[in-house]
Amino acid sequence: MVDKTKPSRVEVPAGALEYVDEGSGPPVVLLHGLLMDHTVWDDVIPLLPKGFHYIRPVCRSGRTASRCARAPI
Repeated sequence: MVDKTKPSRVEVPAGALEYVDEGSGPPVVLLHGLLMDHTVWDDVIPLLPKGFHYIRPVCRSGRTASRCARAPI
């Protein structure tokens, strides 16, 4: 489990991607809408079932992440 206050960082071909994750088990990626960030899930996480690895991308261009990674399609 990763400290919620400090996102982890992974390098991908399109740049760096930061994320916050918690739990263990099958992965579930929690996305947020435009003009929001990963903290929109803070109050929801405790209500979700245990036994899953919840991953919340930090997609805040210009702040902590170099940018929201975009892979070529």
